[in-house]
Amino acid sequence: RLPLDQDAVSARLAAPSTITVRGPEITLTPLALDIGDGRIEAEGSVGERLDLALAIDALALSVANAILPDLGLEGTVNGNARVTGTRNAPQVDFDLAASNLLAAAGRDAGLPPVSVRAEGTTDGAVLDVVAGVTAPGGIDARATGAVPLAEGGAFDLAVEIASLPLAALDPLAGNQGLQGNITGSAN
Repeated sequence: RLPLDQDAVSARLAAPSTITVRGPEITLTPLALDIGDGRIEAEGSVGERLDLALAIDALALSVANAILPDLGLEGTVNGNARVTGTRNAPQVDFDLAASNLLAAAGRDAGLPPVSVRAEGTTDGAVLDVVAGVTAPGGIDARATGAVPLAEGGAFDLAVEIASLPLAALDPLAGNQGLQGNITGSAN
């Protein structure tokens, strides 16, 4: 049993699990935590060599508010990641999606919640990613390419704004009646 409670957030061990520590290596049988209506699960080993599978299912991002109440975060995240390689050269494959993502600052500014999807891989030095952001009102943008994870690396990122209605940004401009639509791309 592993009950954790902080304000309105509760986490429970979903099923019996074993964590084995053998020297510098930690092995997890499926370690699943039910957090609110969502779940985080990890299985595999972490040591000099990495072989870890992670899954996030319907995790309410509002759990972060238990630690930082002023954040006012809302939304849900789902995803999977696989971590392999070595501690000095990890390789990560991931696929994440967040829906209805909004923080207090955005809500106070009148911005709509956004949905974000990202998938990618790393080789320890570069993140190859395909990501997109959508929101009510027609906001639609994507980024594809390589982002350096090490100092001195070069960005190779293509960004496409398929649609950015200025009306969506009007609350940030003090409700000046902005109209029109921005589209474009950058490399």
